Amino acid sequence: MTILLIRKISRLYCVLMLAFAALSCDSIDIFDERPAYLQIDSFVLADNPNADEGSLNHNIVDAWVFIDDEMIGVFELPATIPILETGNRKLTVGPGILNSTISSMRENYPFYTAYEDDNFNLTPGETVNLTPVSTYRDDGEVYTYVLIEDFETSVVTTDSFGSSQVPLEVTEDPAEVFEGDGSGIMRLDANTSTARFRTPSYVFPRGGKPSFVEIDFYSDFSFTVGVRVNNDRIQNEVIDYLTLRPTTDSGESPWKKAYIDISTITNDSPNAIDYFVYFDALVADPSQRKEGVIIVDNIKFIHQR
Repeated sequence: MTILLIRKISRLYCVLMLAFAALSCDSIDIFDERPAYLQIDSFVLADNPNADEGSLNHNIVDAWVFIDDEMIGVFELPATIPILETGNRKLTVGPGILNSTISSMRENYPFYTAYEDDNFNLTPGETVNLTPVSTYRDDGEVYTYVLIEDFETSVVTTDSFGSSQVPLEVTEDPAEVFEGDGSGIMRLDANTSTARFRTPSYVFPRGGKPSFVEIDFYSDFSFTVGVRVNNDRIQNEVIDYLTLRPTTDSGESPWKKAYIDISTITNDSPNAIDYFVYFDALVADPSQRKEGVIIVDNIKFIHQR
């Protein structure tokens, strides 16, 4: 083989290698399978001028993520979320809560709006930091928000009842108040075995409509949340529904927010005239009695009509 032929073959080889390299680079650009990333640390709950929703304190713990209306997953916050779809997409992020404070019952809360962006850009390998904004849905024909008690006025509709040994009082001590000027407080001591308070009676809808109780609370004791069903012509029902644990033993913020789903009660009470919700701390064991408090604020009834 002559030197000239060898040179021609070498040049052709180099040209082919360069072409292959260029094609390979184009292929990588076209078929880049690296995910884009969405970083969500927390939600913001903003005021809705079309809803008389009361306090905007929330406990949104999850992000329900959808791309082009297809669900990507449910992610506990804060979260770094990989998304294979790229380019301009419709992004929807729903606010997730713990239903009745149960960690295995995570729900896209129906009374909060989802964050939506119809032209959200996702680039392979890049991370977009997002703080979604949600609001309560519009108050009106579909959604109803009833602020039962925020302890901000001299007229308090929530009160102790029955065998309670201590009253529900209003505290204006800044060290005890959750937000605003007042919170409701029950002060227990070593002689207290029973502390009970209740809401006014209320007519919840039936027919499969979701009904929730929202409450902010601080407690040195476990206490039960229950529903009294006042029936027409048959015996009334007293249903102990959920136990809220002491918040001061959690090692986190001693104030907690609970979303309590009472829909199974209200939708399964065909003879109900109305209902009230009660809160009951029973310290039956004398050795467990101590000085402490149960403080509550922002008690709301929320339901669909």
